[in-house]
Amino acid sequence: MPVGRTLTRAVHQALSPVCGCQVLSTSVRCISFSPRQVTSSDASFHSVSFSETDHPRVLITGGLGQLGVGLAKLLRKRYGNNNVILSDIRKPPDHVFHSGPFIYSDILDYKNLREIVVNNRITWMIHYSALLSAVGEANVQLARAVNITGMQEVSLTVSILALYFVLQMFFIDYI
Repeated sequence: MPVGRTLTRAVHQALSPVCGCQVLSTSVRCISFSPRQVTSSDASFHSVSFSETDHPRVLITGGLGQLGVGLAKLLRKRYGNNNVILSDIRKPPDHVFHSGPFIYSDILDYKNLREIVVNNRITWMIHYSALLSAVGEANVQLARAVNITGMQEVSLTVSILALYFVLQMFFIDYI
């Protein structure tokens, strides 16, 4: 998958000098069972195949965190402003808001996350939403919800929608 390698390389270039983070990526195409299944009519507009020459549609969850804005800047230069969407639960600063698409999204809201992916025809999802050490230790219950349940919600969204179209997910290993 040259597309996956391209994004992985871009993420490595953006992150390695800054924090030494490792990047884990996976192409997801699996079967999942959920009470909230997307029907084929919900996702029928979505291309079943993704051409290597097309620009990906990227969603970055937790996009206003330590890494999201910088990666969005790099990807927007490469793939165009409208193809990279930042999402977060915080209000973006004006310079970020005017630099390209931004969507308010809570990763704990599975239904909203699924709608964002389908309605914006997302083909790459980069999951940056997390509470790191200081904030996580101060509020352990919230850290568990965001870091564990949030990851499960994102994974569930990707696995269900991958039944209908190609969707790549990228996880970042902070620790």
